[in-house]
Amino acid sequence: MEVEESAVHDFLLILEEHKKNCERQGKYVEADIAKKRLAELRQHEENRKMEGLRSRQIAQRLGVEEAHMLEFQQFNAMWDAKMGEYEQRATELLEAMRARHTLDARELRRRSSENDGATRRWAA
Repeated sequence: MEVEESAVHDFLLILEEHKKNCERQGKYVEADIAKKRLAELRQHEENRKMEGLRSRQIAQRLGVEEAHMLEFQQFNAMWDAKMGEYEQRATELLEAMRARHTLDARELRRRSSENDGATRRWAA
């Protein structure tokens, strides 16, 4: 890349010197041709540099998008794992609560039946 850029720069310098020599020697037609060629080459070089810049920007943008997608996938995997853990823990807590509720209900019925029996004995 640098070699190509250096060669183009050297050629532009040579062409510029040629134009100046032609002007000094009174070869204005040849100097005008060199001037036009210089303008074309400068424009071509500018276009080449702009295209290189665009290519680098596109490559950089694609790299950023790829990194973003990888980060997004990692986040989703972590989120899915955490949600799985949450769902499992919630299910365990719900089952524990149901078991305790069942035990509490049995205990309440047992006490209630004991109290009913004691109340009946007293009333009799």
